[in-house]
Amino acid sequence: MAELPYTSQKNTLDSKSEIETLTASQSTARTKKVGDKVGDNLSENQLLIIAHMRKNKFISASALATLIGISTRKIEENISKLKKPGSVQRLGPNKGGYWKV
Repeated sequence: MAELPYTSQKNTLDSKSEIETLTASQSTARTKKVGDKVGDNLSENQLLIIAHMRKNKFISASALATLIGISTRKIEENISKLKKPGSVQRLGPNKGGYWKV
């Protein structure tokens, strides 16, 4: 059975533990890549976006906006920032595609 996309739920992630886990993995990845720029820190909203994308790879920007509590435009800006260093990638078409984190 297919998992339904997020709808009216508010942020269902255990935000602190999800963010701490993501921050720890980000820190570990940063120390492994010697040539990376220093200061590639992700915002709390960007960490939440990644956490939700990991939980549901088919999630839409509007569903992310509802869950995180910011505008769809801000979600799109954050996703654009996450795409530049390769943190997230959209695979497939706009409708029916999915996120690779």
